[in-house]
Formats: sequence, structure tokens, C-alpha cells
Amino acid sequence: MDGMLIKYLQEYSTLKRGKDVESEDSLLDYYPHGAEEDSYPTEEEQAALDAQNLAARQELLAKIARNRELREYALGINDLDVISGIYHETRSGWSTSFTPQEIVGFLGSPLPDLKAECDYLISLVDRGILSFSSRPDTDFHTNITEILEGRYKLNGLLWNVLLGKSPLAAGLEIIERADQAGCNILQAVYEGLDVLYGHYPELKQSGRSAGGLCYGRVINPLLDAAVEKLAKLKSDDPLKSFVTWHELDPFWQKCLFLIFYYQRSDMELDIAVNILAALLSTDKSEYQCAYEALNFNNQLETKGLVKKDEISRFSRDQRLSEDVFRKLMNPSQAEARDLKAAISNSEYLELIEPAQNLDQLILPREDFGRIRAIIARLKDPHGKELAQWGLLGASLGGDESVHQGCNILLHGLPGTGKTYIAGVIANETGRPLVTINANNIRDNFYGVTEKRARALFAEMRKVAAEENPVFLLNEGDQLIHKRISNFTQSADNTENTIQSIFLEELETFAGTLIVTSNLIDNMDPAMSRRFHYKLQTPVPDEACRLRLWELHLPETIPGAAEIDVRPLAAAFEFTGGQIRVVVQNACHEAITRGTGAKLEANDLYRYAHLEAGSSFEAAAKKVGFKLHEGNG
Repeated sequence: MDGMLIKYLQEYSTLKRGKDVESEDSLLDYYPHGAEEDSYPTEEEQAALDAQNLAARQELLAKIARNRELREYALGINDLDVISGIYHETRSGWSTSFTPQEIVGFLGSPLPDLKAECDYLISLVDRGILSFSSRPDTDFHTNITEILEGRYKLNGLLWNVLLGKSPLAAGLEIIERADQAGCNILQAVYEGLDVLYGHYPELKQSGRSAGGLCYGRVINPLLDAAVEKLAKLKSDDPLKSFVTWHELDPFWQKCLFLIFYYQRSDMELDIAVNILAALLSTDKSEYQCAYEALNFNNQLETKGLVKKDEISRFSRDQRLSEDVFRKLMNPSQAEARDLKAAISNSEYLELIEPAQNLDQLILPREDFGRIRAIIARLKDPHGKELAQWGLLGASLGGDESVHQGCNILLHGLPGTGKTYIAGVIANETGRPLVTINANNIRDNFYGVTEKRARALFAEMRKVAAEENPVFLLNEGDQLIHKRISNFTQSADNTENTIQSIFLEELETFAGTLIVTSNLIDNMDPAMSRRFHYKLQTPVPDEACRLRLWELHLPETIPGAAEIDVRPLAAAFEFTGGQIRVVVQNACHEAITRGTGAKLEANDLYRYAHLEAGSSFEAAAKKVGFKLHEGNG
């Protein structure tokens, strides 16, 4: 900030009032030296004095306008007359609000007519030099009454620049520290906006009366910094998962932040559409685009994040639903708490918190792309559009929700990352992961297992409708397998009944279910079309094995950075699970060597040979990562 601005403004104010400038740094003394107090200058002398005065004011204007933060205001001599007049009145009489007559009265030269005066007042507001209160249902650009009856203030942005304060810098510093000391992005946004609102009183005006606001130049940098910071966080961050799941682009993220701030600051204070648009705009054109988006294509309303208010379009308030507000207040716990409560008494379902993310998933490029394709589908199933296209679902009742469902089968050798992929899919789509306890479904008594299987799906459907998690059935072949054609005992009939239940339920399940299996050959062929995707997780090739070794040997392990793992990747055709076991065993041995111990290559080779010689897994060739799409 330029500390001279306020000094220049004071000099300008003194010059304009036609008095001696007392500062020894004054640019000039414009009264002739030696003139008597009661003498008056001649017409020629007065013209010379006026020319000197104007030149001095223009020189001060040039100095003030050079300030980087003032360039966008395009200040002219009339503007500085108004600003200096407000400054003088505020300093001498603590006045902050002025009538139109008082504003034009500050001008050194009068404007020719009323139209010119109104046009100039509108220009001052549009350029953010002044702000004033007006009715939100009236456009002050076309209604002269609004202009003539308004009360005008020097815009808070301009005041802070002139006073040498930098609330935006303080707010941006808070955003920059957002990932430290346990402060999440939303909390940082709240604190940063609180700094701005503390310096700019106009922001606190009621949404029903505030007009002429143009704060995009200070609000947007802070919110843009928050959006950028959020984009760099890991995909499992709760707030990032929230905006990813709801597919909120930067504009709607910023709207969400502002609405949250208003709602958290005062539970009775909402923000009207016109004020929200003005806060995010720097000029009339931007305002119009934002206003139309909020009124006619409001993504927050479409996605059910804010309550839809059917009152007048112009003043429609934006208020987050209670559920969304609660989740944002504590994004890391709200969703988990809701789901935990929903399944707390379940015998079959359990909530887990996976840490996997897409950045850590190691697969060949083509296979990796297919996982991304599944994630994209789950983020936006296009259920209504598909129904409109006339796409046939399995539901006899024509239930459109069936198009939202997605059943995925991940099959392959143990340790090839099937469960890991399930965690990635859950995190990347911003959904909780719920595991299914298959052991609790089976029972020794006839008929009980069938009842439990149906009870399981009844619970899953209810939870899917309310919370929309990703369900995971590990080792699904223990429940889903080939039907028995030649009965030898009553248990065979029970097994077939279970298969029929799963076939029927999966046909119309509207949620997301991932089933993993090591024994794909044991599954019933009829089950194949119940899965929208059937993916074979490959045994990693040498390039993937190298990346897996590097993943499991972070630099936090003493000695790990000194070990060349390329020979290990070439020599041992391990899965990711086997590599993890080798590293864990080697580290356990290395740490027993006491103080200063570190992992050595020999430790890894020793346990790699043991794993290769004792593994139950048959040597496998990569068959490929096949993608089949079912009929839905």
C-alpha cells in the first residue's frame, strides 16, 4: 500500500478549498506572496491562480492515480473533487452519507444540467467509487428517482486503499494457511470473508435494500484462491469430495462459500440472488451473467443444496438446506455420522473409511482409463436422459431409478488390487464405502438364509436411496456361484434359492455394488449380465511392479531411498499384495537391529525369495483387463 495516498488526498482537499497548504512538502503556495488579507486578486490574477491551482490538483491526481490499486477506477479531476470533498467532511464532521446535491456540490466546476449530474452519479457507482442504497426491484440506471433519492457513501474498497489498509492480503494469507493447524478450506473461507466484511460495512447491508455493490474485485480473489487451494487437495478431502460429487464448477463453489458464510454468520440472515450476483461481479456485464445463472440455471437449487424460494425472482433468497449446512459445518464427520446411524443396528452392513485415491492406483494405461470411465459414469449416471432416450431397463414397472444402478465385478488373483480399486472408486466419487458381511447371511436352518438375503437387499435399497454409498461384497463367490442342477440334499435347494434371490435383486438394484472374486469360474453364467462391468484385475507387469515397489518403499523408511528396486521388479512377478507383505516382513526384521537400524536390499531379497517359494498363489500370466458391458 502507498502510505502517501492519504497525504496527497489531504493536500488536494486543501488546494480545492482555496487555502494555504500547511505541509512543508506542499507542491506550491497559490496565493501571491505579500498579498494583504483584505485584498482581492484582479481577474487576470484570479485566472492565473485558478490555473496554478488546477495544475497542482492535476499533478496530485497523477500521483494518486499511479497507485496500482486505483488504476481500474480511471480517476479524473471531478472524481478526485468528490473523493476529497467526502474526505474533508468525514474528517471535520464525521459525515459518511451524502445526498446527490452534496455529491455534485463537491465538484470544482458545475455540470451543465440535471441529466449530466445523474449520469455522473451513475458513473461513480458503476466504477465502484461510490455505493448507495436502492430498492432491489428497481434499476437505478433507468430510474431517475432512485438516483435523486439515494444516499451516497465512498465505497469501502476505496476507503481502505486510501487509508493504506489491505484486508484482502490478510484474507488471502488465511486461505494460504488453510491446510495447516487442522483448518479446512471452508473454515478458512469463513475467516477470510470475516476480515473483508469487517472492513467493508456496505457488505453488511440487508439484501432487501443494498444496491450499487461492486465487490467482485475483492471478493473474487479470495474465493478464487480458496477454489484453487481446494482443487490441489487429495480426492479424499471431505469438502473436495462434496463439490466433486455434486459437480460444482468454480462459480458455484464460490456461491456455495458465500451462502455458507451468510448462514453461519447469522442463522436469520440469507443472501438474495441479486446481492450474490453483485458480490461475484466486477462490472455490469459480469453481474448480468451471474444474475441470469442464479435465476434461470441455478445449479445449487437443481442439485437440492439450497432451498428453493418461490418468492419474487429478483429478491429470491439463497439458503442451504439443513442437511447440507450440517455437512459443511463438519464435512469430515456429517456424512459418516448419518450413515453410521442408518446402519448402526445392521447385521450385514459396516461403514469403512478407505484412504485410496486415483493418484496412487497403479495399472497399465488402458486399464487405468477404464477405471476412470466407471468413475465418470458413477458421478453422472444420466438416468433421466437415458430414460428419455427410451433405453429399456430391467424393471417391469419402468422405474427410471434403475438407470442409476451400477453393479461391478472385479475378478483376478489375490493381491491384484480389487479391494483397493473399490476404495478408489468410493473416494473419487465422493461416496462412503459400506462393506457387506457375507458370513452373517448364511444360517444352518432351512429358509433363514433366504430371508436374510432378502433382508440384506432391503437394507441396501433403503440406504442407497438415502445416502447413496458404494457397497462392497468381498469374495462374492461365497454367496454368488453356479446353481446346482442335480440335488443330493436339501442344502442344494437352499443354495439355488440364494442364487435366484441375487439374480432377481441385482436385476433392479438402483445403487452401486462392487463384488470381488478370486474364483470367477465358479460363478453362474446367468450372473454375468447382472454386472454392468466385469473387470479382470491384471497381474502387474514389470513397469507396474517397479511403481508398486516404489509406492511401498517411501523415503520415510530409513535406507529405502538407497535401495535400487529395479532388479526386484524384474526378478519377482509379484502382485501388489505380495510386495506389501515382503516390505512389511523386511522392515520388521530390520528394525530389530536396534538404534540406527535401516532397511537394506538384502532384507527385501530374503523375504522376496521366501514369498516366491511359499506363496499359495499359482504363477499367473496376465490374461488382460477385459471390459464387458451388460444390458443394464
